[in-house]
Amino acid sequence: MVIHHTITTNVAELSWQDDFILIKFIQSDAAFDLEEAKRQYEAAKSLVNGEKYRVLIDVRDVSVSPEKEAQEFLSKVEEKIAEAILVNNLATRIISQYYITKNERSPVKIFTKKHKAIKWLKAQG
Repeated sequence: MVIHHTITTNVAELSWQDDFILIKFIQSDAAFDLEEAKRQYEAAKSLVNGEKYRVLIDVRDVSVSPEKEAQEFLSKVEEKIAEAILVNNLATRIISQYYITKNERSPVKIFTKKHKAIKWLKAQG
């Protein structure tokens, strides 16, 4: 997997990796509010030059809880083809399930194994 470019926001590192954007959440005391969601959206757009994209969201081993407005904003992004969310505990699974219920634009699936998430992502669109 070749990383071409990485952008860091207050709570995440976004990088383009072959066929998808990896969003790796980092431990941070910063809020995951609407402004952070907009920063991540702009970072993703710049990584793919405005093209449609797939997203692998890694929330393993972190306790990040996006505010409701942030989740709603990100669930409506039109450029996303599909999202795979990597979890490893019940809390992040519950938050991810809530996000899935709000998603209006693209398929979203939760995984515990990275290789399965990538395989699923690559099969989308």
